[in-house]
Amino acid sequence: MIPAQLFLIIWGGFTNMGKLNLKTLEDTEIFARESIDGLIKWMKALDNPKRFEILILLLNETKTFQKLMEETNLQKSALGNHLNILQNNSLIEKIYRGLYCITIDGEELISALTECYLQTKVREQARLEKIQKILHKISNPGEEIKMNQNTNNLSYIPKKMNILEGIDKLSWGTNKECTFIGALEIALKKMGETYDYIDLMGLSGMAFRFYFHHPEWCASSPDGALNLYPSNIMNAIGYKGIIYCINEIYNDQKINLIKKDEMISIIRKEIDEDRPVVAMDLISPPDWGVITGYVDEKLLCRTYYDKQENSIRVALEEIYDLKPITKGTMENYNIAENFPDEIFTLKKVKDISSYIKKVRDILKFEKNNIEKVQIPPYYNGIHGLTKWIEDLRNDEKYSKMDEKEYIQTWQLNFWIYNSLHDKRKSAYEFFMRIEKLKDWTDKELELIGEIKNHYEKIKNLLFDKWIYCPSPMALHKDENRIWIAGDRWINGIIWTKEMRIGQADALEKVCQIEKIIGNKLREFHSVSDK
Repeated sequence: MIPAQLFLIIWGGFTNMGKLNLKTLEDTEIFARESIDGLIKWMKALDNPKRFEILILLLNETKTFQKLMEETNLQKSALGNHLNILQNNSLIEKIYRGLYCITIDGEELISALTECYLQTKVREQARLEKIQKILHKISNPGEEIKMNQNTNNLSYIPKKMNILEGIDKLSWGTNKECTFIGALEIALKKMGETYDYIDLMGLSGMAFRFYFHHPEWCASSPDGALNLYPSNIMNAIGYKGIIYCINEIYNDQKINLIKKDEMISIIRKEIDEDRPVVAMDLISPPDWGVITGYVDEKLLCRTYYDKQENSIRVALEEIYDLKPITKGTMENYNIAENFPDEIFTLKKVKDISSYIKKVRDILKFEKNNIEKVQIPPYYNGIHGLTKWIEDLRNDEKYSKMDEKEYIQTWQLNFWIYNSLHDKRKSAYEFFMRIEKLKDWTDKELELIGEIKNHYEKIKNLLFDKWIYCPSPMALHKDENRIWIAGDRWINGIIWTKEMRIGQADALEKVCQIEKIIGNKLREFHSVSDK
């Protein structure tokens, strides 16, 4: 007996042609659930290729037993068994002695299966074309591929691919202006570490340093001399960090010089072991970012210069029919425009000491670093600030510049000043943080408080005197105004001599405070050794 609900579906679904019409998926679900035994019986009747072949042979004409034997290459007994199964399931019938035809049930079953399979192939072809277009767009942005409708060419499908999820964005204006430390922070976060930008700036010593590339000005100031801080921070947090380079060597540090194909292998190995790779110059201009994955030869990344919106995420979901990925994990991953000259890999290697011991160690190291005058081609600390001040006061230097060089120097000056403020602000916040730690001696705690206050003075002084070193990129020509930190505006369209002198005067005051901090660090060193 047909259940009442099923009977209503069948009765209501008959069309004028007398055929059942299951209008919704809900109807189909109810009917299929109530008809499982019958559907399974039909599928079992077709689970042999020869029985399927027999139905196809009978689609357009009746055939004799002898003819079916010839066309199927079956023995008499085997053919008889297959015919009996098909007859028992009402898919064929015997209309005369030794003469067989397909039934309406058999005909509609073959037609439904064939139509379903045809639509599957159509959808698959459309999907392949979509994949090719997407991957070609990834490989050659801005270009479209002319599809060959007569081929299933899969040459654009990635052979090797792996992408790490959950790596944060990088962006300017987030008080994370040291690109190496900013990139390192999000890489470590992916690896389960809780150290933030302030921790890393402090424990690496970057918050307390300043370098100045001289005599030529360079954007690597004041983050130069990379040889000093990666080893410090890695030791402090119990990691091993390795720099690999394909075309240059830093002074005073062993660099692993390798070829491009070797670097590709290292990157893939790190990503495959769920470790992001910190890298230089993924998207121009050159700065540090993080490699977040690879699609064949293409690298995916986070940088301070990301441009594309959702392209990788959308492409991968469409290509591989991925389930929707939680927002904030993969969206906005960019395709690297350049292959990196340098990469920095990191791997957990040991248990680490207490936080307070790490702080003592880095402050001792910084006391020794203060004594260095130069780390070629950079001048160190106060010596670097002095060179900067001398150049700011050198009118002859600026009188010889053409407009292009002048604007470049103007922009470099802003960047160096901005980075110095970021460092000293980070130093102040780091000392605020460590001041709350227990187990300091009274004298250590006193010195920490004094150093913190001196860094606060530098931070505030640099912020207040920002009016002397705006960025030419922040110029609003229509209003003849330039934006500076703190949502402040100044009038003017050029970096004047008076502004350079005002900045030099401010930096001289910074030098005086830096000397006091140096003395306090030496005192801290002698106290903590006792």
